[in-house]
Amino acid sequence: MYLEETLPKGKTILELGSGWGTDKLAEKWNVWSVEDEAEWAGKYNDQYFEVPLKKHCPITGLVGDSWYDPGILAIYLE
Repeated sequence: MYLEETLPKGKTILELGSGWGTDKLAEKWNVWSVEDEAEWAGKYNDQYFEVPLKKHCPITGLVGDSWYDPGILAIYLE
């Protein structure tokens, strides 16, 4: 696995959007998960940041017009 070869065990991963893979990552690394849906917060680990989505201008190659609110995310990451 790429991460196992490049990221030492115990380092921190910032994950944008959690899911079943979060649990696997948390077995070896410290995972900080950014999530906009309350039902996912805390489901696989206890280091979740609930950040709402915010509308943005369309970006080529990006599906949709919303992403995590950068102002709120910045507060968590200070």
